[in-house]
Amino acid sequence: MKSRVPIFAIFLVCFCLGCAQQVQIEKENESGSSAVSQEESKVDDMYDPIEPVNRGIFWFNDKFDRYLLGPVAHGYMYIVPEFARESVSNFFSNLEFPIHFVADLIELQFGQALKDTGRFAVNTTVGLAGLLDVATPIGLEKNKNDIGVALGRQGVSSGFYIVLPFIGSSNLRDAIGLGASAFVTPTAIMTYAGVDSDTTFWVTVGTRALEIVDTRARLDDAVKTARESSIDYYLFMQSAYMQYRNGLIKGEKLTHEDMFRNEPKNPEEEAAEARALLNDD
Repeated sequence: MKSRVPIFAIFLVCFCLGCAQQVQIEKENESGSSAVSQEESKVDDMYDPIEPVNRGIFWFNDKFDRYLLGPVAHGYMYIVPEFARESVSNFFSNLEFPIHFVADLIELQFGQALKDTGRFAVNTTVGLAGLLDVATPIGLEKNKNDIGVALGRQGVSSGFYIVLPFIGSSNLRDAIGLGASAFVTPTAIMTYAGVDSDTTFWVTVGTRALEIVDTRARLDDAVKTARESSIDYYLFMQSAYMQYRNGLIKGEKLTHEDMFRNEPKNPEEEAAEARALLNDD
């Protein structure tokens, strides 16, 4: 039974590579060029047909953040000094390597895959298991790619807008990418290596909980500003998420904090901007 999981993971990567190659061939036939222009990289055919459901989940996520996750993050910031929190962030950033690597393969970016491998090797060894980011100063910068972004760059439509419980804004393509990423996480690799299920479970729960709290702590000021400045927080986050993902697909070097840097608008402007991005060709 255990052997089926890595086999499925390998199949998943091969399937994504096949999709990427097929989309690339179609683009070459249509335009005579394999390069994906910025215009072609925009999110298309995306809309919000389940807005009532999304708003319900968004409301739940917001309450969860206000009354549980946010206070825990505040306690984390109070107890753990900034330099230690930065090391925690570096550690989890380093563990994202398998996702970046698979995304590079989907795009057939083998050179970038080698760079990402080099960055992981340097930070894991010299950087003390990733606690220190010693790779960036020597030119091995962090790759912002993930499976959803890679599929978007290959022309896969974003699908409709989704708000995921506990996770937040997403779309159909990114949600699929997120699910696929679960098969190449370090804890998934532990399972493939034969580590017993109980150990893997508790390592997954512990590391994931710490990562979520650390991420929420880093975004604390940005979340507070967005929540206070937006008139319709749901539309604000919808628009901000789509702009952020579009930017990553176009190759812009953005951070999670950048997603919240959006000018406050009245509800009509927020709705109009969200619809324009949702229906962008």
